[in-house]
Amino acid sequence: MIGSRAVAAAAVALEIVSVTSPSPAVRPYDDNGEHLWNRLHAALFVRVAADGREYGGDRVDPLLWIGSKYLLQGASHRKAIALLTEFVDTHGEKLIDNPLKRAMLQRDLWAVFDWLEGDHGNFEKPILSAEDVQAGARALRRPLATAIARLALTPQQIAALPDNLAGAVVADGLPRDLLAAGGPWVDVGRPDGPMARRHLGDAGPGKNSVFLVLVRLPEGREAALN
Repeated sequence: MIGSRAVAAAAVALEIVSVTSPSPAVRPYDDNGEHLWNRLHAALFVRVAADGREYGGDRVDPLLWIGSKYLLQGASHRKAIALLTEFVDTHGEKLIDNPLKRAMLQRDLWAVFDWLEGDHGNFEKPILSAEDVQAGARALRRPLATAIARLALTPQQIAALPDNLAGAVVADGLPRDLLAAGGPWVDVGRPDGPMARRHLGDAGPGKNSVFLVLVRLPEGREAALN
């Protein structure tokens, strides 16, 4: 487990980076790096270090922490606002019809929205006033909410999304009976609420994820339940 000092150091190091390059190396939504969805994802998720290397493009959650100032002020804020405005004004949600990609982009935007609702403590420079933080978050919140709503899938589209677990069984070798009803794997919950309470309690990345702890004993399901 990484210690809190190491996490803090990593956060500081990733704060001292430039705004993303115009054509990101990671292109999750289209082969064209200039596609609006790719540029929007890069502005929110990708950091470019001094040596030109990109970080964050392959992460599920953005590189944003409680004390992050990224996206709340400066060039990164202006870039995000400009791309979100372009997305809303040009109805960027219509550029891609693929339901899976639409769900992915909605989740990406939602993760940033959740982070905006959290605490933005002044752990590192630049020190922002509460008014500056609120103004930066407010400017991002409205276009983010509009884009999230427009990307929403119908119930039929949601029901037809591919089975991620089935794909992981094939690609990553996960047990086929991992979530089977009455199977050997038992979901270990808490008597006082869900697992990973600290993650779920954070108003930030990770809040829109599901955390499960599954146990399988050699003696079988009944032994695990007992």
